[in-house]
Amino acid sequence: MKRRVALVFFLAASVFIAGCAQGPNNVKTTPFCGGLDGVEVKFVEGSPPLEVFDGNQFPFDVSLRLLNKGEQDIEVSQSKVELSGISNVDFGGPVYVKVVSERIPGKSKDQEGNCREANPVIVSFGSSGEEPFRYRQVLPGNTQFPLRVDVCYSYRTRASAQFCVQRELPRFGQEPTCKVDEVKAVSNSGSPLHVENFRQSPGGQSKIAFSFDLVHKGTGAIHSGDLCDSRFQNRNRVRVRVTSNVGRITCTSLGGGNEGDVTLTENKKFVSCFMDASGVSGREFETPLSIELFFNYKQHEDTTILVKSAGVASGTPSPSPVPTPTPTPTPSVMCPGGVGACGGSSRESLSSCSGQWLYPGNTQYNEWCRVTAGESRSYCYTCSVGTGSACPGGVDGCGGGSREFLPACSGSWNYQYNSQYDIWCRANAGESRPYCYTCSTGAGIGGTVCPGGTNACGNDNYGLLGTTCSIGWTYPNNPTWNNWCLTNAGGSRAYCYRCG
Repeated sequence: MKRRVALVFFLAASVFIAGCAQGPNNVKTTPFCGGLDGVEVKFVEGSPPLEVFDGNQFPFDVSLRLLNKGEQDIEVSQSKVELSGISNVDFGGPVYVKVVSERIPGKSKDQEGNCREANPVIVSFGSSGEEPFRYRQVLPGNTQFPLRVDVCYSYRTRASAQFCVQRELPRFGQEPTCKVDEVKAVSNSGSPLHVENFRQSPGGQSKIAFSFDLVHKGTGAIHSGDLCDSRFQNRNRVRVRVTSNVGRITCTSLGGGNEGDVTLTENKKFVSCFMDASGVSGREFETPLSIELFFNYKQHEDTTILVKSAGVASGTPSPSPVPTPTPTPTPSVMCPGGVGACGGSSRESLSSCSGQWLYPGNTQYNEWCRVTAGESRSYCYTCSVGTGSACPGGVDGCGGGSREFLPACSGSWNYQYNSQYDIWCRANAGESRPYCYTCSTGAGIGGTVCPGGTNACGNDNYGLLGTTCSIGWTYPNNPTWNNWCLTNAGGSRAYCYRCG
């Protein structure tokens, strides 16, 4: 008796397991992996960092991880990434829009019907030789900024249903091999836009009517046209293509053909079609019917960046936020460029300024002041009404983005990005002249003049100095100035000499 009960239980369990293994929800028996996702967008951890400092002191990059969780490969140049929420005036940085130059593969099925996840693609701004982001201004206190990334890409949904074709009614007493009048199961590839509620019914002599719904299941925005072009006339527009190996398909919703554009309303669209099977051989059979949906998709990811007010430096006093324009009897020591002055942490020991003394927080100029003017005057300030036409070094020029507002140059004005000099121009020449240019025939930053304007960069044997000194050149062996020459005049002029 026990053996008979055990045998019955075993057979029942076998039937149950077999039914589960071959059920409609088993991914191995369907053409697609499925799912409701397209591209998953995430910021790479630490890029951007949660916190940075102001005063141009903290370079950082922004990197994104794009993982295609759907089943449509995104080809090269068919996706775009755009940053917003921060300004290049405040944060600098490279371009804020990139067309992705890599293919972003989707997940796929192997021969055994197992789904394989795709590898992510990393898109970075401000790394790999690009200009990094820095918060250029000086803030009165900690300030939080939003950062959003919009990702736009071309995508496709593939859907498939087993379509029943009957050219004539079943004979009396004969069970049909398939049913014409019923709701059919439909399989969708992984995508935020799906085909649902596929139904077919008799439509007359050798004709079969069918319909289905397009349903937007994702959280992004559907549109047509160019990537990220979500103007009103492009919103919710989808191209639909319906094909089969048999019969001729016409869809009133698609303009009378089997392909056309539709507009979703409240994330849905009803599509109705006919199949004319009059020229089809065979009385009754099933055949796959394919529905393809083509669209552009836009989605975003948000984060924040906290910009901390750094003051002068960690562990050192910050300059007073209230300017002190009153002159002092202490002799002034000028900063590099000649229009700023070295002073103490509370703006003491400064010369007169008809405007306000501003503190740009330039560590290179602070070091220059510390070496030249001493520890008591180790901060470099600029006067808000300074001449503002020359960059640090005195012979180059501040100008606009198209080289406007520059003084005369017998050669040509060249722009080589230097964030500290651009900060200097913005602080001293104003927002209309925030870029520092070098004259190809001058002897300034791009050539020979060290910080302070009277010294010169040259080689290790008093050569290539580019200017004369009537009282003789001396070599002070100042590592800070030598590094300045190496950075700005190049390896052939990496030594700073003093006249006298």
